[in-house]
Amino acid sequence: MNNVLDLRCDGCHGFPPNYPNGSPKANSHGSHNFSCDKCHFGTTSTGTTVTNTANHENGVYDVTAGPGASFTYQYLSTGGTCSNINCHSGSGILSNAAPVSWGTALGCIGCHGDSSTLASGSHAKHLQKGAGCADCHSATAQSNTTLVANGAHMDSAVEVSGSRLAVMSSNKTCTTACHLAATPQWGVASTGACGTCHATLPSSGSALIASGAHFAHFSSSATSYGPMLTQTSVTSCQACHSYSGDLSAAHANGLVDINTGLGYLSSGTGSCTPCHQQRVSWTSGAVTCESCHTGALSVINGKTAQDKGLAATSGHGAAGKGCLSCHDRNQRHIGGAGRLIAPLTVSPNAQCSYCHNDAAVVQENHLNMASHVTVKGGDATMACTTCHDPHGTSNLSQIRTVINGKSITYTDAGTGFVDLTTNMGLCQVCHTKTAHYQAGVPESGGHPTTGCLTCHKHDATRAAFVPLGTCDACHGYPPAPKRTASAVLFGRMNNWSSARFEDYSGGGGAHLVAAHISPFAKASEGWTNCTVCHNAGATGSTPYHKMTTPVKDHIDNVTVLVDNSLRFADSFTVYTGAKLTNAEPNATGSCFNIACHMSPSVRWSSER
Repeated sequence: MNNVLDLRCDGCHGFPPNYPNGSPKANSHGSHNFSCDKCHFGTTSTGTTVTNTANHENGVYDVTAGPGASFTYQYLSTGGTCSNINCHSGSGILSNAAPVSWGTALGCIGCHGDSSTLASGSHAKHLQKGAGCADCHSATAQSNTTLVANGAHMDSAVEVSGSRLAVMSSNKTCTTACHLAATPQWGVASTGACGTCHATLPSSGSALIASGAHFAHFSSSATSYGPMLTQTSVTSCQACHSYSGDLSAAHANGLVDINTGLGYLSSGTGSCTPCHQQRVSWTSGAVTCESCHTGALSVINGKTAQDKGLAATSGHGAAGKGCLSCHDRNQRHIGGAGRLIAPLTVSPNAQCSYCHNDAAVVQENHLNMASHVTVKGGDATMACTTCHDPHGTSNLSQIRTVINGKSITYTDAGTGFVDLTTNMGLCQVCHTKTAHYQAGVPESGGHPTTGCLTCHKHDATRAAFVPLGTCDACHGYPPAPKRTASAVLFGRMNNWSSARFEDYSGGGGAHLVAAHISPFAKASEGWTNCTVCHNAGATGSTPYHKMTTPVKDHIDNVTVLVDNSLRFADSFTVYTGAKLTNAEPNATGSCFNIACHMSPSVRWSSER
């Protein structure tokens, strides 16, 4: 038999050298899986045979870097250490990799870092959650400290597979039991945020986190009445749940970790501040409107709820109308519209007309309320809400406390329209082109300060508060006697169509006599038919026709001065015997020395 000496390296040393670690030499050859020339290039340049016998027989380890390798080796009797190793550099992921000792287990973190230093992709989050290297890299790592023998560690590829990872797609999206039905993308934090596992689907009864009021808080559907927190943002979860950054400690612990500062109790009730300043229940359904909009106001998403605390006493609630008479609690609310019911999702004035044009809903004095014009002489009208707050104010008739930037006090319906001291009363604050009571301008024309609605109707046909402008607006055209011995028919075509009964005894008198005022007279003819007996005129520095209402309280303003062109011969016409005072009794006179009455006529009124 011919015995041939095997001169290959593994012929004596084995591959890898198989002497036990620590007996007495340290040994980490088995973890490297390289050919010998990678670290002993001074002895073998082929990795299989000795190419420099001098270095092989000198009793020294002769550790020198071969092709593709670089390191700094320090000899120690126990095996030495390596630093600045190109294959232990961290590949730009781990900075300042520590030196390694030959014969000592390095573990994965020696090169790849731990949960605080491995910053690539989503490694840190997974390690914080308690995942191990083998869970996703089973072809390479046997554990967090041990590689798979003769595995795929240094093949320059990243093998992704393991007990917790079924598939990772080409765009690095995981399909795994850890994320249930979610498909987070590696390195994109938002795709693995709380909402991807706990998302509330935009429909009630969702299988995912459908408990309690989660749906109300997270839903972004058109019927969401909650704050619409973002499903994919951890900050939304932090609004109620504690989060310290260590998910393994405060996440999958089987407990619902509620922020203690919320005031939420384990019983399922509490204030849950700052969103809810009043006690609410997590499981009993939607909160009431009053719980957020009265008393201590709620602050949600940085927005403070509007104060509607007067709605029940001075707003529409005082008429027995609750919030749900106008609002739909299931409609989008916070950050959305005003949750109005379907018939009210129209223009602001149409919203008001929905009830105020319905005699079955409102009282007669609140029926068919018109809105004010925006420009004198124009047709466009302003919104009712310019002056009114339907939720109530400290003023009468829900008049706003601030209009056109000015503070308004309206607590007296009789005198509250104008302010003779500041000249910035309820009506004055907007007036710039009116004939009377302009903003900031003292009134000098003797215009009435009370009974404004007599001539400036709120329920006018065309627009509110526009002066009626015709004689019949105040006293009929002509004024008819209040009492008559027999029935008087008027108000028909060609029969004093605009006449109406006067509001005080004796005032109407004998107006409805064809010789006095034609039955064909029209209110549009104005002063023309009045000048015969009221000849002093309607205008001037001291007008006889003072437009002060109601007429019954200002009878002394009624002046009779018969036109002298109707005098008899050279005598003056006379109207005599009249006694007009603002308090009863009144007396009317008669005419004589006049072309139509050469002798004294009968008294103007049959009763006065």
